[in-house]
Amino acid sequence: MHDTMFSYRLIFLLLFMASIVTWVFLWLAGYFPGRHSTQLHGVKADTMTALALALVLACAVLDYARLLERNLLLALLLCVGLLFPWGAFFIHKVCTSVRRRLLSSHH
Repeated sequence: MHDTMFSYRLIFLLLFMASIVTWVFLWLAGYFPGRHSTQLHGVKADTMTALALALVLACAVLDYARLLERNLLLALLLCVGLLFPWGAFFIHKVCTSVRRRLLSSHH
């Protein structure tokens, strides 16, 4: 195995594991918006998590079958596994903080 293939496999494994852990952690901790507000929103958060995990697993299958270029799979895994969930988490936290400040300034 060439050094570049070994480094690619190592980076892919790192991104794959980080993606799985991120989605499961955020789902279990209930950090997705609206998870506890109503039953309908809870289903949406669960469905979104299942879809994201399926996409992460699909990246692993595509890598195993070598159907897509390596760099494209790494970028897809990085976006689906890390950028989307943490971006949504931070946007939700900022919106909640702004909303809280607006409400406290009106009282």
